[in-house]
Amino acid sequence: MPREPRQGSRWEVTTDTIGPYVRQLTEWQGLRARDEPRQVCDYFGSSTKGGTLFTFDVCPPVPFHFDTNPRDALPSATWTLSERVGGHPIQQRDPGPDPWQGEGPSGPARVDADFVNGRFTATGTDVWLSPPSHESTLTLGKL
Repeated sequence: MPREPRQGSRWEVTTDTIGPYVRQLTEWQGLRARDEPRQVCDYFGSSTKGGTLFTFDVCPPVPFHFDTNPRDALPSATWTLSERVGGHPIQQRDPGPDPWQGEGPSGPARVDADFVNGRFTATGTDVWLSPPSHESTLTLGKL
């Protein structure tokens, strides 16, 4: 994960901060097919100390993975990712058979799912997109 910048500084990915987040990424559903096993990253060791790997002027986009429970709601879900303050849409996705995977800006946001067939109630939740990735599952009620 990029280290939170101090006023006027840039985002840094260092050997001290990357290990736990590589582990989180390898376990993330968005990087594997449903039938593949989870991956493991062993990041403990004496050779992972002290260096800067990447530096960013701004926080990089955050990969996200949004799903529904029950899964049979996905084909009728219209998704919207919005700014949490102000509600302006950041991006949208039309109904499709798979969870929504994409990238959004780091920080507070809101994800909403509306349903065209009327079988499920529209729902949403506040999220905090932070590197290296974010995943959420919206639990739905049936009408």
